[in-house]
Amino acid sequence: MACKIKSCNIIIKNILVIIFLSIFIYNEMQIVCADETFKAITELSMSEIKNSDVDMEFITNEYEDETIECYAVGEENIAIGLTNHINIYDINGNFLYAIKYSISSSYFLEYVKTDLYLYSLRSSKCIKITGYKEPIFYYSVNDTKSNYDIISHKLKNVRSDITIGSVIYKVEGINSTKLVKTSNDNMETVIYNSTTKVGLKFIVVFIGVVIFAFVVLFNIISEKKKIPKTT
Repeated sequence: MACKIKSCNIIIKNILVIIFLSIFIYNEMQIVCADETFKAITELSMSEIKNSDVDMEFITNEYEDETIECYAVGEENIAIGLTNHINIYDINGNFLYAIKYSISSSYFLEYVKTDLYLYSLRSSKCIKITGYKEPIFYYSVNDTKSNYDIISHKLKNVRSDITIGSVIYKVEGINSTKLVKTSNDNMETVIYNSTTKVGLKFIVVFIGVVIFAFVVLFNIISEKKKIPKTT
């Protein structure tokens, strides 16, 4: 009888362990996979804002000569993060405005309702952009495990497909130069395309490198010819 009770206790303990492990794994998956924003952020003081490594300026020109670093889709707008700019479009792909900025690290964008959030990895800064020439709010993302998990997940998926209802957004091109929106009737709308301009930049740089290498090689050969032969 005692053996049976002991055996039952072991089985119950194993079942409880499995239940707790399942709950833990589920919670971890929820943190990494769910479309969450940060768990806790703290608004920066004016002095901290002045020391921020992000300098932003609203402009009316659309930039189409940079590769896509990241993008986000909100309720009303689409934001495309480039090397030195962020282009903002309406949900139909019409250009609205751009943001010129200087940032010294990797970053990602996300919409919370109609507000656009930019996260800077190196400085742990979170910037809320509320609209064209509207107030900008600066925050520091609290150093917690849940925030770390969310940030890690988002940085790994900055150019992943986004599906909203039956609409799919996809980054295309060898160097991530195009954002395409596909509706439920398979109709494609190109939101952003810098393939030609980025390709031209690459060609110009390549030609410059070839010319530079040729000049260096020519100088080396010329110098060798000037050296008198010894007998």
